[in-house]
Amino acid sequence: MSCLQDFNRDIKKVAKLAGIDRPVLDVSYKGTVRIEKHWLMHEVITSHTARYTYATLLLDGGADLGTVQLNLGHQNIQVTRRYAKTREAARHADAFSL
Repeated sequence: MSCLQDFNRDIKKVAKLAGIDRPVLDVSYKGTVRIEKHWLMHEVITSHTARYTYATLLLDGGADLGTVQLNLGHQNIQVTRRYAKTREAARHADAFSL
């Protein structure tokens, strides 16, 4: 097993112990057939989702893009900017749902 696989296994255990068990619906398509899988949140957490959550929490907390870039170790600001675009889209949707 690789180090990343070990880390992902361990992060799932920690999330389960922390009670992160909100239901999650995973929807994918095979051609036109909709496939739904139901999970508990701790079952789908990975190192990637943890980093993504960390980055978006920093941005939501008011951190500037440069700080997030440094914290994530990105060489190129464009990579970090993807996290900000996701948050901007969510805020835009929230504004129009009022």
